[in-house]
Amino acid sequence: MAKWDLHKCNDKPIQYAVMFEPFETDGLEYVKQGCGAMWDDKSPIKVFDTKEEAQKEADKWNTGQVVQYG
Repeated sequence: MAKWDLHKCNDKPIQYAVMFEPFETDGLEYVKQGCGAMWDDKSPIKVFDTKEEAQKEADKWNTGQVVQYG
């Protein structure tokens, strides 16, 4: 069973995503599902149920950072 962090207002589970800066001039972008070389603007964002899972993904990217999502 997944461990959930809860918003105080509406008890919705918090999910996390990872953002990174692919090029200095492009700003931040979400890590998406699938192979990075195949992402496009319609690719779904990769989300995680725990901050720890998201941090493991963020550690794979030079500029990766965990953010709350949703």
